[in-house]
Amino acid sequence: MNTKKPSSHRDQPGKLFRAESDGMRRCMVCEELFNQQEASKHSTVPCQPKEKNDTETRMAPTTPKLSEYPETEGSLSIRKLAQHYLTQGQTCRAAALMRKLAETEPAPENLTLLAEIYTAQGLFDDAAALYLRVVKASLK
Repeated sequence: MNTKKPSSHRDQPGKLFRAESDGMRRCMVCEELFNQQEASKHSTVPCQPKEKNDTETRMAPTTPKLSEYPETEGSLSIRKLAQHYLTQGQTCRAAALMRKLAETEPAPENLTLLAEIYTAQGLFDDAAALYLRVVKASLK
């Protein structure tokens, strides 16, 4: 039995690239974008991690410390943190926080924020179900 891979499929040392849209590849080291042919060439040359300039550092998403909300406690702090993540476009983090909070405290404001996050993620059916749940609860 021959287990030898064809030469075009052999593992070779190099860099890791992330596939992007339109067949482009992003180097995981320097974060530069290449087409397939350029990525192949780039994988054989040394590169350095991209240094962030002052603008990128200021624009980078930040994680606020809960101590930034000293007047809040418990679920309100979690909700504020989730809102922060949502405004930063980190909808997965926001959804994870709010899912857990909505399970333990299904208050209308928690369900509404989770619905807003789902809407931002394009999960319209899930968002609609949560909004409906809030409306039904308010009618009781």
